Amino acid sequence: MPRPPALCCFPLLTPVADGCCVQGLGAAERLKAGFRTFKRTIYDQNPMLFGPLKSAQSPKYMVFACSDSRVCPSVTLDLKPGEAFTVRNIASLVPAYHQNMHSSVASAIEFAVTILKVECIVVIGHSCCGGIRELLSLKEDSPHTYHFIDNWVKIGLAIKKKVEHEHALLSFEDQCTMLEIVSLLKKWFSVPHLLIYFSLLTAVTEISHTLAASCSPIRLDTDVAFFAFLNVVKEAVNLSLRNLKTYPFVKDKLTKGTLKLIGARYDFVHGSFNTWHA
Repeated sequence: MPRPPALCCFPLLTPVADGCCVQGLGAAERLKAGFRTFKRTIYDQNPMLFGPLKSAQSPKYMVFACSDSRVCPSVTLDLKPGEAFTVRNIASLVPAYHQNMHSSVASAIEFAVTILKVECIVVIGHSCCGGIRELLSLKEDSPHTYHFIDNWVKIGLAIKKKVEHEHALLSFEDQCTMLEIVSLLKKWFSVPHLLIYFSLLTAVTEISHTLAASCSPIRLDTDVAFFAFLNVVKEAVNLSLRNLKTYPFVKDKLTKGTLKLIGARYDFVHGSFNTWHA
């Protein structure tokens, strides 16, 4: 089936249908104005796209993305209506399979995999994630700061401990980056360049040990720390990908080869997007 014609991703950057700009409108009126613009410029202009969606959906992707207002997968990935079954939550975390916990996320996974039969599940992390910051801020012996947030981000407690142990010399800000960061090695270093990479890694390790001996904190804005963090696996996203494999219906589809798991990171600071297979 041919891909639908390109749609305008930012209709609200133009005046709305009645000639008034969206700025200055009340909350409800702003939403109504936005819908009028959407209907006029997108819905009414694409009957071949929206017609079939009136009776059914058959998305190829299930997308886990953060609830962060700066992270909108439909916009950043140019996903059309009907292409992606989407779940958004704090830090785009996926909990491990448990029949009596996190039923909202679990039921969405089950619906996507068993009923919609999606072909790919994509978990997208992103830069400057507040959820990752909250995860790293957790203190085991301290009372909860929030009603729900603390328990939710504890899904990633194991990777918090791993990052703190392996990167104790990094500042809090840079440990947050470690939990989000995409490993660029596969993209940047092809096979002929591996010898160069390993030489760099050896040099980085030696310099890092020297800094450790002098108790000097490593900053990611130095070349040494930059090369060091390139080798860090995408901890938060990969945890969610591992947890997806604990769901029996996901495991079954993976075994049959009818489902793929993809990790991704969107960097809205530098405008980049990277993916990797689980």
